[in-house]
Amino acid sequence: MRFLFLAALLGSLFSAGCGKSKYPVTGSIQVEGGAPLVGGRIHLHPKDVPGDKAPVSCLGEIKDGKFVVGTHSLTDGVYPGVYKVTVDPPSYNADRKKPKDFPDFDKRYTRPKETPLEFTVESKANEWPTIVLKKKL
Repeated sequence: MRFLFLAALLGSLFSAGCGKSKYPVTGSIQVEGGAPLVGGRIHLHPKDVPGDKAPVSCLGEIKDGKFVVGTHSLTDGVYPGVYKVTVDPPSYNADRKKPKDFPDFDKRYTRPKETPLEFTVESKANEWPTIVLKKKL
């Protein structure tokens, strides 16, 4: 009994001191002209880590113009902070061609150093405004 109490006490102390919690990040994404992006992935890169070498800390799947972003799984939330946001098209098919119905957008959205997209994750549920990908920046 004494061991269980001590384990519970230590667990609560360590979890309280471990730092930040993760918060939900959801939103919608479309291409210029208003069509929802049918698929792909959205990546969040910590802004304070420069360059294309920055680790991708968060990932979300885009389905029918909607996304949910996670850190350790696709839906577990994101740590608060400022992030550069990149978007990747869905995987190429077996012929190494993009899906026929996938719209083009400026390739700078796929590069952490060049993307103009930057968002802040706050310590609450985050519903981001609709992201619109332009064909040319």
